[in-house]
Amino acid sequence: MKKVISTPKAPAPKGAYSQGVVVVSPQLYVSAQGPIDPETGAVVGETFAEQLERALLNVQAVVEAAGAALADVVKVVDAVVVLPRDA
Repeated sequence: MKKVISTPKAPAPKGAYSQGVVVVSPQLYVSAQGPIDPETGAVVGETFAEQLERALLNVQAVVEAAGAALADVVKVVDAVVVLPRDA
């Protein structure tokens, strides 16, 4: 049985997916998280480092909402997308 994880400390999903889901306890799968402020919905940060920090804080919020900690994370898959400023 799966358990959907949802927290207001990470941005709300923009599509038909969950912030995280526990499918076989104790495995938690966290959906993609970007540099979005969960309170305002705005992109945070001008630099890569600032945006990465916000994205990782969002991951941390979902992990903690599931009752775990970042120390429990065993694998991270990342993707970096660079968009032109005039896009």
